[in-house]
Amino acid sequence: MSEAFVDPVVAEIHATRAAMLKATGGDIAELMRQVADRQQRSDRRIIREPLRKREEPPHGSELKSLSGRVEMEDNWRQLEALEPRPADIDPD
Repeated sequence: MSEAFVDPVVAEIHATRAAMLKATGGDIAELMRQVADRQQRSDRRIIREPLRKREEPPHGSELKSLSGRVEMEDNWRQLEALEPRPADIDPD
């Protein structure tokens, strides 16, 4: 079995976060206070946008999605019925 791909950028981010959390003794609230303080002292512009509410899907969309899946499974079964299986193929 092959090993899972490890993105070096993501690995670096995780290591940095772990080191920052270790420096606060594992106190997430303290870590967030330090991050906010660092942001305030920075000369970089911080862009804040309000959270957007997700629109609820129309009531019938779940049923439509399910019916599409059932239709696709039915089509697959019909296709399988048309294709010969290796045991059904005559070698002569």
